[in-house]
Amino acid sequence: MPSGVKRRGQRRDAGHRGVVQSQSGVSAVVAATSNGYIPGGRLGTVGDRVSGWISVILGGVVCVVISYRFSLYLSQLHDNQLWFSHIKEVEREISFRTEQGLYYSYYKQLVDAQGLLPGVAALTRDNTTEHGNTINVLSRFNVYQEVVLAGLYRVLNLQYQPIMFYVNSIFALQGVYLAALYTISWLLSESWLTGCLTSLFFIFNKMDTTRVAHTVPLRESFALPFLYLQIGGVIYLIRPTVPPRLKSILVVFITLMSFMFALQWQFAQFIFLLQSLALFLCAVLDIIPAKKVKTVLLCQLVALATVCVFQFGNLMLVCSLVGSFNVAAFVLLSIKNGSSYRGTIMMNILRVICYAILVIFLTLTLHYITKVLLQVDADDHIFKFLKAKFHVKNTRDLDAMLYLCESVFDFMPWSVVQRMSRTLLLPVYTVAQVTCLITMCITILKRWSSHGDHGDQTSWVVSMVTSRPEVTYLTLQTLLFGVMAVTTSRFKYLWTPLVCVMAGVFVGDSKMWSGIRKRYTQSSQANIHHSSTCVVLCCLLVICVPPALEELDNLREFYDPDTVELMGWINNNTNPNDVFAGSMQLMAGVKLCTNRPITNHPHFEDKQLRVRTQQIYQMYGCREPGDVYDILSQFGTTHIIVENSVCYSRKDIGCRLKDLIDYTNSHQPEGAVPEPGLVPPPTPRFCDHIQHGGLSYKKLFKSVFTNRTFRMYKLL
Repeated sequence: MPSGVKRRGQRRDAGHRGVVQSQSGVSAVVAATSNGYIPGGRLGTVGDRVSGWISVILGGVVCVVISYRFSLYLSQLHDNQLWFSHIKEVEREISFRTEQGLYYSYYKQLVDAQGLLPGVAALTRDNTTEHGNTINVLSRFNVYQEVVLAGLYRVLNLQYQPIMFYVNSIFALQGVYLAALYTISWLLSESWLTGCLTSLFFIFNKMDTTRVAHTVPLRESFALPFLYLQIGGVIYLIRPTVPPRLKSILVVFITLMSFMFALQWQFAQFIFLLQSLALFLCAVLDIIPAKKVKTVLLCQLVALATVCVFQFGNLMLVCSLVGSFNVAAFVLLSIKNGSSYRGTIMMNILRVICYAILVIFLTLTLHYITKVLLQVDADDHIFKFLKAKFHVKNTRDLDAMLYLCESVFDFMPWSVVQRMSRTLLLPVYTVAQVTCLITMCITILKRWSSHGDHGDQTSWVVSMVTSRPEVTYLTLQTLLFGVMAVTTSRFKYLWTPLVCVMAGVFVGDSKMWSGIRKRYTQSSQANIHHSSTCVVLCCLLVICVPPALEELDNLREFYDPDTVELMGWINNNTNPNDVFAGSMQLMAGVKLCTNRPITNHPHFEDKQLRVRTQQIYQMYGCREPGDVYDILSQFGTTHIIVENSVCYSRKDIGCRLKDLIDYTNSHQPEGAVPEPGLVPPPTPRFCDHIQHGGLSYKKLFKSVFTNRTFRMYKLL
């Protein structure tokens, strides 16, 4: 059972019955409409047209119903976990752990401000988030979504608690997320029944497809719906035939969705890089016309440039790898100018390798030049982490070690594979991925062996790639996201939605199986195709509905009395201008619940902040009290909060925060294997000895608050 949550005894029956009915409603809708589809090919008779429109309308209604029910389902799971609708306001705020609390604090600040515009202006000159530094919150953080939601709340003048409006708005956005995946599957397979299958794959694998029910205000909760809307636009744009007028609309749509995605998540640049890489590879292999790929690359660049303006010249975006890659790829694709594959297969392989080497060289060169010219080093911690993770270079750098010791940045655990296999998702996806990759390779080799021609277009394998480049793009995109997920577990939430799409399309796409069913008539093919989809749907419901209903019966309640007591004491016994220092995660909660100035916070993307945090964390190292006092005083600190869970941590030796501080100080951690360059600490551990130390501690620090979890000291 998670920390801060206890099992609940009794609960109002009405709310619980409503959720069970909601869950049953999804199943009922899917079961009642499981035979509808969008017919492929050209609609000839009036009856065919009417049937097609009815199917489109029915598919749209099903999409809206499933998406709406999914939003309610997530909201209920969140309430079941914390009893969020009934606990006190301070408990709700404390439930927003780590950076979640920091982001929500800006929404709360804007709602409580005298006006929205004065509130936004205050964010541009904030001096409470990093006391001693005046920062532009809109430039440093991705919090425009909080600005929008606060503006909506004020304009609508709702008789509704601000925190409930905030949370439910995010859950509503998850309905848009599911609708995007549904639409992508429908678009690829021309059957909305496939959208139902993809949606159920996503819902029943929610532990590995989304974490919004447990970490509501994270940036990905806002951003990912727009990413998959953008991917849907890209998939439609790269189809072989797109009407010119619709193409212009798609370009605007892709640019807008790219902008919305990048504006709301600092990791958007790395995801765009993977998308650009997949598209560039498709263009180099002549699967997608270079002109269309260049269009998407330009859309990304325009979106990133616009975000840079909105974030007051965020230099991390200017110096991003994706910016350099897109420029390099655009230049190379302009030089390529159509298909250039002539000669033997080996010569064509060498050409592809040359393109790869050139784009890597140009990207790294441009990236290095921009970073040197603009003197940007804010993202160095990411590259240090990658070098240490893949053992390119050992490091005792605190920034890299903090990432390495977090399980979400470790390799994806085997338990994910087991869970996704039990719901049939991973086995179906694996067959789909391997089939699509083999089909792509066969098509490319056939082309190269025919000296650049498109080969035998009557071949089912070749036609599958040449007539449907969007499927090949999706295959490569999912593969790249998969590599990222396997190497860094946190990004499985980026990969698994596309896994659901590919698995659904593989089962429900009639064209993908047309080569196998040539001996059947068209009507027989449709019957087999929809029957197979319905069989998988039924199996999925039989396997997954009982655990889902059992989860709905698991009622818990938020329980963290020590933190509630701490926040109450700060509000009642300290001045509004008192400055607090402590762990990054706790400081975000202090800022949210008490609105007191803090010295550090969990948003780790600024180098100066990382240096400051390392200095403040000396309170958990083996340092003299005078040294710690001098460090804290330079940031204007009036109070420090020591967490017993950090000072006396029982985590793995070498990954405890106090061990990481020892490494950065070249001290040998307690109980760790001796390493070259490390010496035994010359002084006792500060966080331990301050509570029963001598005069050297008492003349500098005064204990003002203590409970089972926290100890607070005032600087004298």
